[in-house]
Amino acid sequence: MTYRSIHHPGDASRALVAARAQSGPVAIGFLILMVASLSAVLQGVSVLRPLLIIVPVVYAVAASAGLYTVQKRPAEAIIEGGRAALPSVWEASGDGPVVLMPVHSVLPRREGLVVGIGDDVTTLRPEDWPDFEHVHRALADAARIAEIEGQTISWA
Repeated sequence: MTYRSIHHPGDASRALVAARAQSGPVAIGFLILMVASLSAVLQGVSVLRPLLIIVPVVYAVAASAGLYTVQKRPAEAIIEGGRAALPSVWEASGDGPVVLMPVHSVLPRREGLVVGIGDDVTTLRPEDWPDFEHVHRALADAARIAEIEGQTISWA
C-alpha cells in the first residue's frame, strides 16, 4: 500500500522540487538582510563591502536549510507485509528504487506517530497525512507482521 503526504511532489522534477524548497528560506533570509542593511544605510554606515561577504553566506545557509528539509520530510509511506519505507520528498521526485526495511515500532505520541523503520526513527504528523488513521493502522499491522516473522530486533 502507498499513502501520500501533503508534501508529495507529484510529477514535479527534482529541479523544481529544489527550487521550491529553497525559495522560502532564501526569501526570508534576504528580507532580513535587506531590512538590516537599510537600517545601517539610514544610520550612515557603509554596507557595500560587508554585503559582498554576507549575501553569499546568507544564500548558502538558506538554500542548504531548504534542501535539508526536503531531504528529511517524508512524502509517502510504502508498506508491504512487515516492511515499509518512508521516502523523502527528494527521493519521491526521482526515479530511484525504494528499499523496504522491517518496521520495528509504531508509537502514537502527542506530536504524531513515531515510527521505527530499519535504522531510522521518524515522526509522522497528523496534519501532513490526509489518511493518517489508515497510515497508522497499516504501519501498526506491518510492525506486528515483522515481529511475527522475526524481522524485528529484541533488546530484552
